[in-house]
This record gives sequence, C-alpha cells and structure tokens, in this order.
Amino acid sequence: MRRLATLFIFLLCAIQTPALAHSSAEWKARISENTVTIWVEGQDIGGIILNARAEINVTRLDRKMMDFLDRDKDVDEWVTDGLNYYYSNRKDIASRVKKKELFVVRCRANKFFEFEPGKLVINGHSLQKEDVLTNDIYWEKELAPDGEFAITVVAPPTARGQKFKVSYD
Repeated sequence: MRRLATLFIFLLCAIQTPALAHSSAEWKARISENTVTIWVEGQDIGGIILNARAEINVTRLDRKMMDFLDRDKDVDEWVTDGLNYYYSNRKDIASRVKKKELFVVRCRANKFFEFEPGKLVINGHSLQKEDVLTNDIYWEKELAPDGEFAITVVAPPTARGQKFKVSYD
C-alpha cells in the first residue's frame, strides 16, 4: 500500500512539473530590462509599495526577441503569444502592427480595479481600443482582488537607444 501511495505522489509531481515551468534565466533578464512596472494608487515607502490598487507591468517585445525565441522556447506563454503578432497572417493585424512596436500589458489587481486602456500612455501615445490586439474575451474591465490578465497592444516605436516611457493617469 505504501508503495502505491509513493508511486501516486511521484506521478502527481511528475504530471504537474511542466505546468510549473518558468522562463529561462536569459529570458528573465531580457524581459526584466524591457519591463516597466506601475503601481496604481500605491505609496512607495523606502522601496515597499503600500495600498496599491493594481500592479501594471508593460513589457516591450522587440523583433530581436523572435529570433531568440527560435533558440530558446523556455519562456512564459504571454511572451510567445505576443511575439506571434509580428508574423500574423491576418491582414488587419499585420496592418496595425506595421511600423509599430508590440507591448504586453499584464495587470494584477490587489483591490477592485477598473482598467481603462485610454489611461495607459506608452511613448506619449494614449492607448485606444483599436491598439489592443488581444481579443476582448481575454481581459475584463473590472478586476476583483487577485484578478489578472495579459493583453498585447501596439504603440509608436521607441527611438533607437531610448527607453520607452509609460504612465497610467
């Protein structure tokens, strides 16, 4: 009986391991250097954020990352999904991506939070509904605590050698 229980626990762990996979160290570094975090209504007290309504992470996905994806596929699904928009076969998507940059907006609510795309400004461009490439079913306007979503959007490109600027007003 003990052997059967031990085998069951081993199989359970083996099945869950792929679900717990995470990005490789090199992907984490690339994503980190291309991400800006905004704490909505949060107070920064010595590096500790208090009372934030939500955390919004905006990550720039440049075309070089697609080449890296061919070599290293050990990355979160939201990165892969976002990068796929660069090579979309749909003409409406391809025309919206042309001469623009892709950004993935990941939002996690700490309190009830109503996300409004128009308040998000990337590189001086206030996001419009048509800038959101992700289907509406993947994100909700009002999030309950611990609710989260990830959407892919387009915005004007960042000047070469410049950091992108993000705000949520």
